[in-house]
Amino acid sequence: MVQEKAIEGMFGHLLWSADILCAAPAMSMQEPYSIWKMTRARGIAVDEAGSISRPDLYRVWGSTMLPCLLGGDDKTTSSSLRRL
Repeated sequence: MVQEKAIEGMFGHLLWSADILCAAPAMSMQEPYSIWKMTRARGIAVDEAGSISRPDLYRVWGSTMLPCLLGGDDKTTSSSLRRL
């Protein structure tokens, strides 16, 4: 069996080596993702943006001043972002 510390170490290495991370809005506000977002991220991408709420978008984008790409099919779900 693999030790928990070994898995955590590998995950940490992957995190700080990654160019892109995928995370849920709430998860992006927690460590270590929040630190990665503030120090390494070069942009924010939101898939299925038609179904994300404004508060969730603001939670992800926050005060980072990073470019933000919104994507998805606006015909499949109702959107609160279309009113932006």
